[in-house]
Amino acid sequence: MSACPECLARTALLAALSGDVERRFHGRRPPALLSLDDEALISTVRPAGAVRRPDPARLADAAEAARRDHGIEAICRHDPVYPDRLRQLDDPPAVLHVRGAGAELLRRCGDAPGRAPVVAIVGARRAPDEGRLAAARVAAQLAACGATVLSGMAYGIDAAAHDGALRIAEAGDAPIGDGPLTAAVLAGGIERAHPSGLHALYRRILRHGAILGELPPGTTPRRWTFPARNRLIAALADGVVVVAASQRSGSLITAGFAADLDRPIGVVPGPTMDDRYAGSNRLLRVEGVRPVLDASDVGDLIGATLDQLPDRPPGDDAAVASCGTAAPAVVARLRRGPGTIRDLEDAHRGPPTEVLLAVAELEARGVLRRGLDGRLHLVRPGS
Repeated sequence: MSACPECLARTALLAALSGDVERRFHGRRPPALLSLDDEALISTVRPAGAVRRPDPARLADAAEAARRDHGIEAICRHDPVYPDRLRQLDDPPAVLHVRGAGAELLRRCGDAPGRAPVVAIVGARRAPDEGRLAAARVAAQLAACGATVLSGMAYGIDAAAHDGALRIAEAGDAPIGDGPLTAAVLAGGIERAHPSGLHALYRRILRHGAILGELPPGTTPRRWTFPARNRLIAALADGVVVVAASQRSGSLITAGFAADLDRPIGVVPGPTMDDRYAGSNRLLRVEGVRPVLDASDVGDLIGATLDQLPDRPPGDDAAVASCGTAAPAVVARLRRGPGTIRDLEDAHRGPPTEVLLAVAELEARGVLRRGLDGRLHLVRPGS
């Protein structure tokens, strides 16, 4: 993979003007800005004559040096490996910066027959526990089938989706394939985690998946770069699943890009009286948007066959032991009968997030299932 000086200069120019874009558009999504040529871009975001035009050669050299310093690969739109899916955008990125299994991810974003699918799971940062659990569960099921789970590595639904896929990768339960089980698209330079509080997740994704972004190393994320990032998530995916999005959630922007690109959209439904699901629930009124309860629904959504991970009986100690620190307490509690998430948290007496992660993995492995009443049950052999 390689990037030419012209494309490196373009993406470095965008990074250099990032603060000007923020001030000009007050953090809103700039309309068609990224499709402008260099001269039009500069004149749009900077007052005439205020600053001399940046030197393209100098910008390209700086971007290339930063890339080498951080061990980041770069691919530009002139490289045959550049995904054709991105060319469907009105403003395709000049360069993609990648770390980890980036080359394998880009191959999955092609049209080769028999390739594993790439599915985006997105949602709110301030997501309810049940929403994060649902995202982790669907992601784990997809990863168990060998699919790539794509998201933006934000708090909330994004982090839960990455974590669900990573737990399958770390347990060695996924089919052997030619691509990462999860990939994160960042809104700033990919040499470090954004937000910084997710550094541990960033390292896990780097170990088992791929990290990519449009902007060169050292670029600070701005409010406008997040919706810009969302167009890449929609374009690279075979389909987009929205979980727990409020009316103002940025994940609805991703869904909008997906609709413009004719990518199928699915929604994990939530309580109708909970405003934290209002945006995603409203999407279900749109023609063609389908409800998603598990990975088989995702397969139907994108027209792919996904083989589910075989069920394992609840007495399989090895399966339980690899599902996290809360898993034994969760299984022990459910042996006494069905229970809610709150029941399981009381039984564990540890951090609630440990219970959510354990439940997501136990469901993905077929140890647990959710009843019509919303309570969790152990799956008995033969049931």
